[in-house]
Amino acid sequence: MKKFCIAMTLILAIGTTHLFAQDWPTRAVRIIVPFGPGSTPDIVARLVADRLQTRLGVSVVVENKPGASGNTGTDVVAKAEPTDIRSA
Repeated sequence: MKKFCIAMTLILAIGTTHLFAQDWPTRAVRIIVPFGPGSTPDIVARLVADRLQTRLGVSVVVENKPGASGNTGTDVVAKAEPTDIRSA
């Protein structure tokens, strides 16, 4: 449950970033779900991705990385290349 709450917090944080940086994102957004396809977090992430794609005008991709009790997905996020977010 704790990992689900963390994943939902990250999804909501991604959804509100457009309030602060009007020129972001300049490329596709990836949402990493550390659970299998068809699970509740996956369904919620896909619903959020659909709304984000409409509002931001860029592709939003949901990637499922299940395994090791969520550690596989967390590892993918930790090793992802940095984005081009500029500090205010």
